Amino acid sequence: MRLLQPSAWLLGFLLSLHGTIGTAEIHKWQDAEGRWHFGDTLPEHLRPQRQEGNGSESPGSTAAPAAAAGDSGEANTLRDRLEGRYGTDSLITHLTQAVVAVETVAGSGSGFFISDAGHIVTNRHVVRPGDTNQWRTAQQQLEDRKQSLDEAGVSFDEERKNLALLDADLRRLRDQLDNEPRNSRYRVELQREYDQYTARYQSRKSHYDRELARYQETLRAVEKQLADINWKSSLAGVARTFKVYLKDDTVLQANLLHVSTKHDLALLKIEGEVTPSLKAGQSGALRQGEKVYAIGSPLGMRDSVTSGIITRLGRDYIVTDTQILPGNSGGPLINEAGEVIGINTMKMSQSSAMMQGFGMAIPVEMLYEEWGRYLPARP
Repeated sequence: MRLLQPSAWLLGFLLSLHGTIGTAEIHKWQDAEGRWHFGDTLPEHLRPQRQEGNGSESPGSTAAPAAAAGDSGEANTLRDRLEGRYGTDSLITHLTQAVVAVETVAGSGSGFFISDAGHIVTNRHVVRPGDTNQWRTAQQQLEDRKQSLDEAGVSFDEERKNLALLDADLRRLRDQLDNEPRNSRYRVELQREYDQYTARYQSRKSHYDRELARYQETLRAVEKQLADINWKSSLAGVARTFKVYLKDDTVLQANLLHVSTKHDLALLKIEGEVTPSLKAGQSGALRQGEKVYAIGSPLGMRDSVTSGIITRLGRDYIVTDTQILPGNSGGPLINEAGEVIGINTMKMSQSSAMMQGFGMAIPVEMLYEEWGRYLPARP
């Protein structure tokens, strides 16, 4: 057997005694007659008693108290942080904590948490804009505009050729004038004709240059718009993750779970968070004239609230005069009890979404018809 070096032997010896050294105790106590005693254990009647059943120390023991609930940080969830910052005293302020802005390569919209496990409801056209009639119409309009400009370009080519011919005629007239004797009577008439011809040519050339510059600027703008919409359409068609902005401007990544083929709905999810959420109401219990609120990001103004009434109820849509603007898409329509009754999706207007009109919301029942198995049970 190989002998240990003295230092190693000493270290090993000390380590072997670690349990004894760490737990050894000398106790001192007095007996009934006042005499002092010393020993490594206390008499039975002087030892601390343990409570039966849970093994906890009796009052007066030195055991550390249990950590208070939340001291470990487990309660510091996303929902707790938002409630801690904005409170729960105001119903609307509390509800807005569950509403988010959804950013995509093609623009932005709104959404809201429908479960405390991070499920987010939004519109299909927010995450897949290329699949909508509006997007395809915009693409077609740009393509039609580009075709019209290409046709106009042919006219500019023809005018350029005509100006080149006129310029050649003007040069020949100039040569003829230069070769005419100075004292010739015909030279005066030739000079007058040349000046008039030059003035007409320069006016026509100036008009051509001005219109050509305007045409080229318009062509470049339309080509850029068409390239942008085609590029965004291709990216948006395959995107699986999206930026989500919370009420306090925190930015998180949400994964795309499902896109509905029947309704303008999509389901996202933020992983690993306990989130605020909205409770689903019953669209069937709604009445015309009932007050409602729309929460979302109209015109890019995140965390905005508008109010109105229900003007009409249908199987597929809830119609409201609540102000619904671009950016509200995917946000919740809320009743006075604080329940989500619909998902805002579009606006009916005679001209544009910026004009007065009626907002349209998909009844919340359709969300549960589509993905009820993924969502918390309704009350």
